[in-house]
Amino acid sequence: RTFPGLPLLAGSGRAALRRVLAAYSLHNGSVGYCQGMNFVAGTLLLFVGEEDAFYCLCALVEDVLQGYFSTSLLETQVDQRVFKHLIAEHLPHLSDSLAKESEEDLGVDFSCVYFQWSLCLFVNYLPLETCLRVWDLCFFHRSSSVLLRFALALVDLYTPALAACQGPMEALVLLQQVVAWTYDSNRLVDLAFGSEIERHVGDETQMAATRNEIRKEVEGELKRREEEGYNRGFGG
Repeated sequence: RTFPGLPLLAGSGRAALRRVLAAYSLHNGSVGYCQGMNFVAGTLLLFVGEEDAFYCLCALVEDVLQGYFSTSLLETQVDQRVFKHLIAEHLPHLSDSLAKESEEDLGVDFSCVYFQWSLCLFVNYLPLETCLRVWDLCFFHRSSSVLLRFALALVDLYTPALAACQGPMEALVLLQQVVAWTYDSNRLVDLAFGSEIERHVGDETQMAATRNEIRKEVEGELKRREEEGYNRGFGG
């Protein structure tokens, strides 16, 4: 199911992919294999051998996506809310327009697109060349803040079209379609690391403070859900 039309991953290439994923599941038993890893490892195998692909996968999952694949998906939930916060800070007019719910929207949260993009590091969403530019900076900075920068830059890039949508559901569908047309990787990188986004994202210290504040909220909600489930289980 990983790049089925790609000859390089047919036959021996598919066997190599299985070996890399199996090796990682043995290396990191607390994570094992999670959905999306096959596309990340498959992309790595397009350019490097099995051993290098394994070590690159370790760096991406354990540094860039640290905590994203835990059973509670805690860090993924935290960064999804950070993304929502950044949209409100950097693109307030768009955020306000998407917050206007209608009966058709059914409570769709526009920020859920970050969850889809981040777990596979934009593979199958961005054109390959553009995706690799994102990966270059992920390897350089070793932080999920890079993913937040690029996610925010993509929303910024297509804001005029998104602002014309009638609600978050329509905007979400449109954004998933148009990101595949992002062939100008230079423009995207310049936007992601430009002064405007820098002003809202800040450095790693500022980002850590924002994450810590939001993490407390998420952990509190998870604890309440566990307590409610416990009480229901005992008829409380």
